[in-house]
Order: sequence, then C-alpha cells, then structure tokens
Amino acid sequence: MSFNPTNLTSAIPLHGPFLPSHIPSELTKLTSPSSPTVLDLPHLHTHPSASTLLSTLSHLTLPAISFTQPSLHAERINENGIPAYLTRIISSSLSWIRDENEKEAIYEAASARLAERAGRGARVGGTRVIRIPIPQGFRAAEVDNGDALKEKNLVITLHEPSLTGDNLGHKTWVASYLLAKRLPQLLSPILDEQNKNSYQTPDSTTTSSSATHPRILELGSGTGLVGLTAALLFPRASIHLTDLPSILPNLEHNIQLNSHLLNNTQTHTPSTCPTTQSPSHETQHQITSTPHRPITSAALDWSHPHPPIPSQSRYTTILAADSLYMPPHAAWLAKTIDSFLSTLPSSRVVVELPIREGISEVEHQDWKREMRGRGFGIVEEGWEEGFEEWEDVRMAEEGEDRRVVVRCWWSVWKRISIAR
Repeated sequence: MSFNPTNLTSAIPLHGPFLPSHIPSELTKLTSPSSPTVLDLPHLHTHPSASTLLSTLSHLTLPAISFTQPSLHAERINENGIPAYLTRIISSSLSWIRDENEKEAIYEAASARLAERAGRGARVGGTRVIRIPIPQGFRAAEVDNGDALKEKNLVITLHEPSLTGDNLGHKTWVASYLLAKRLPQLLSPILDEQNKNSYQTPDSTTTSSSATHPRILELGSGTGLVGLTAALLFPRASIHLTDLPSILPNLEHNIQLNSHLLNNTQTHTPSTCPTTQSPSHETQHQITSTPHRPITSAALDWSHPHPPIPSQSRYTTILAADSLYMPPHAAWLAKTIDSFLSTLPSSRVVVELPIREGISEVEHQDWKREMRGRGFGIVEEGWEEGFEEWEDVRMAEEGEDRRVVVRCWWSVWKRISIAR
C-alpha cells in the first residue's frame, strides 16, 4: 500500500508556526483497514514536493493523550522506523525544493514530530483547552457565566510552555485534573459551612463576630487548572494561586487567558497581599471581577521561613495537587499549610497526590506523619485513577493502549489541635 497524503477523505486545517499561508494545509485519515508503516511514506529519494512532505509530517503528529479518552494509537501510522524517517528529513539538504521558506517549514515540522517522540518533556509549548465536567445535581446557580459553562462542562484554556529543567509546573498533570473534577463534591459542603457561619477570629478581643467570605489558597498551582476551576465554580470565594517564581509568569498568563470567563478586566495590576508577605515581599497580580471576588497570584517558596500571619489574614481552605516530588517536600508542604490555614473550626485542606515512578506511598506516609504532627487529622479520603498525558511508545509500537495509568489519593484534612 502506498501512502498518498493528497488522497483525502476529510480536510482538517492545520494551525501553528510551521506552515506559511501559501502552503496547502490538507490532512486526512487513512482509509486502509491495515495500519500503514514507514515504508508507505513518501521517501526522499523520490524528491516529494514540499506540500506532500508537510502533509505527511502533519499526519505524523502525535495526538495529545486525553485524561479521559481512549488511546488513539490504532488510528496512526505504525511507529516502527518513524524516528529514523524524521531524522533523515532533518539531515537532508532538500535540494530539489527551491523555496527556503518551505524548507524551513519542513525542518520545523520534522523537528516537532521528532520531539514529540522523545517524551512529553520534549513537546513544544502550546495552548490547550481542558473541559471539567459539572456533575449532575451541582447547583447551576453557582456557575453563572455561560461562556465558561458549555454542555455541562467548564471550558478552561491553558498555555503550557515547553518543559525545561525542573519546571514541572509548566505542565498540567492528571492529579490536578482529577482534583478539579472532584471540587464540586468536596468543596461544596466545605464552603457552604463557611458561608453560613459568622466567624470570630481567634485573636479577636471583641464580643461581636464578623462575617467573612471563604478564602481559598492553592499551593503549587502550576498551570492554574485547579484554582481556575474553583474560581469558576465558587465565585463568592476569594482565590489566591501560588507557585515558584519561575512558574508564576505562565500562571498569571493563564489567569489572563480565562479572565473573560470571570467577567474580569483584561489587565493585571500589581497589588499587595498581606497573607503572602515573606522576606522578599513578593508582588502579585490581581484581576478584579464582578460578581466574582478577586483572583490573585504570587510567588511562594515553601522552603523559605514564613513570617507570622495574622489570624484574620489566613485562608479557610487550602488546595494542593501533585505536590510531592522531592523528599523535603513532605515537611515543607505541611509547614506551609500550618502557617497559612486559619484555625477556624470549618477550615479545611484538600489534596490529591499521585502514585507514580519516584513517588510512592512512602512519601505519602511521610506527609501524613508531618500533618498529624502539626495537629491535623483526615476527615475523608479515597482513591481514583487517571491517565497521564504521555504515552508509552513501546506499548504503542506493540499495538496496545499507550496511556499511562496513575493511581491518585485524595483527602480532606482539618485541625484536630493547634500544634505548639
């Protein structure tokens, strides 16, 4: 069987930096019942045209693995020999193609396809849409923006830069997706209780209590999926997103990308948040919103000592997903939670932690010990599974489901006692 990318059964427009506007951008699904191999692709010794090579390279794009959808490996060309095929294109002079722009487009596309096969960390950056399903029975009144809610899904746009160094927060991981899905179930009763009560701060010397709205802090926000989901589902709560300084610019960019969903202004303005004052006095960016309360963001390094935080400035709920990937993180995370969580009886901590290579239940147990040592106890917990968005290429080559299954543990904590 000969692969001919010009025999099209459907036309799918290509988008991205690789295709000049004058180059054809058709792509097709192959109609043959058998999966084509590298031998069916147009080879360089035949001097294929630029449009043929670009269409072929487009067809070789590895689709992103969905957190929920089945693997698409059966719809693709067999992977055996594809990396070598791409390498030959990159190393070729393409002397029969005269247009330098077309050559550059081919080199760029071939390099991108090769990077995709080098693992998720090598994938080029881009913007994606993630849909968070709204469970049946969730109070629709909480989600009052029709642009965010489409077909019973929250539709959130996230930019993910290329993964470089140890900036793992530039990618959206399955634990964040699973926690975002679980927020209606877990946060609804917590915030209902916090909304009903009129609080009196523990250090208050007055006899009258002062009402306050729920204040949510996310630790290790990454791309912002969990925090943005919380903001869209619970607009009456104040949301503060934090991560390391190297992650913060993309986090702020993603807040801006979704500002229209929150009826927000389109410009970040610097502001000062009393709850994240540290020795470096980090500045943050704030988006004002109506009817939503402000979404704020700031750099926060758990390894740094935290100055005493006034009781009235602490948070009533703390969220964290996929927060343990180095041995010191268990102690740092527990310490940070203890520093920032309010001592009010209804205050809660909601976490989702995965079990994957390098992170075992040992790390989970270390964190549990740290939390219990600081006076926290588990209110409820459970396990669930999700699919990481990278593939096991060996499984794909063997025709098996290429998704990587990850078990995740979720839990809700509260203060049992105040650690001294």
